[in-house]
Amino acid sequence: MRKLLSIGVLALLFVGCHKNNGSQQQTEVAVDTLKDARVEITQETAVIKFDTIYFDLGSLDINGPDQTRDFIFANIGAKPLVIDSVVASCPCLDIDYPKDSIAPGSKSKITMTLIMNKISSGQFWRSANVYTNGSAEPVEIIMQGIKNYE
Repeated sequence: MRKLLSIGVLALLFVGCHKNNGSQQQTEVAVDTLKDARVEITQETAVIKFDTIYFDLGSLDINGPDQTRDFIFANIGAKPLVIDSVVASCPCLDIDYPKDSIAPGSKSKITMTLIMNKISSGQFWRSANVYTNGSAEPVEIIMQGIKNYE
């Protein structure tokens, strides 16, 4: 009786291990299949993509000239891009942006000018949020640097 019970327990263990190995093999096959899957993503809207969203102006003279930088961007989406607004973080920024739509595949620019006599000396970080018809979330563009006393 004891021998029969031992054989029964061993049989159950063998069947349990065998089923577990089968599940593991199925998981590995599923993962391997996913590795080879190709996903095609299409942009059915306008999409803004900047060459850079950040300029470090470095160390600037306290009486130095205003600093102007162009933020170049492209519409990499499938529909025309419209810039709804560009909201500056402070009145020390003068911002010029295209009012007409930008066709898919086309490039344009947003010009941001830091008016030096409107910022205090020391380290600064100024930004603007760019709102478009392509996304509910804005893209932040940034200028930073240090305005020195001497």
